[in-house]
Amino acid sequence: MALVGKTVLVVDDSSDDRLLMELALRKLASGLRVQFAVRGDEAVAYLEGSGAYADRLRFPYPAFLITDLNMVQGD
Repeated sequence: MALVGKTVLVVDDSSDDRLLMELALRKLASGLRVQFAVRGDEAVAYLEGSGAYADRLRFPYPAFLITDLNMVQGD
């Protein structure tokens, strides 16, 4: 599967983990689009395309979702 042009949504409340994940994903595929959510409810809004994430050109539906399973503000 070609990753160029695909979007990955990374959901993690740790800024260090988000940075490491971004570096790893960019090394994997330079044309990969990486989006971030910090909380579980923010990720749900992104996936629904609601609120701040209503613009699907800016926030395309992700082909992949990587999430932290233990977050302080909602898993």
